[in-house]
Amino acid sequence: MTLTHACPICAAPAEPMMLPVSVRRAGRTVFRLEVPAWHCSECGYVDVEDATRESVIATLEEHTRPGDDIVFALEEA
Repeated sequence: MTLTHACPICAAPAEPMMLPVSVRRAGRTVFRLEVPAWHCSECGYVDVEDATRESVIATLEEHTRPGDDIVFALEEA
């Protein structure tokens, strides 16, 4: 992650955060990770850098089955 980041939507400064991501199966959390991201306090947009996004997708592909729910829980952050 870079040290500074401008929101790609409104160009306001964005703050670093850890975004919780959960895999839920039949109503139970079976896998959870924390993803580094940027949160714009002006418009609320959450941005994940490309390399991080690719890594998260690969990890989720390893830990999910058809029918699982993937939850990006900004409200938990």
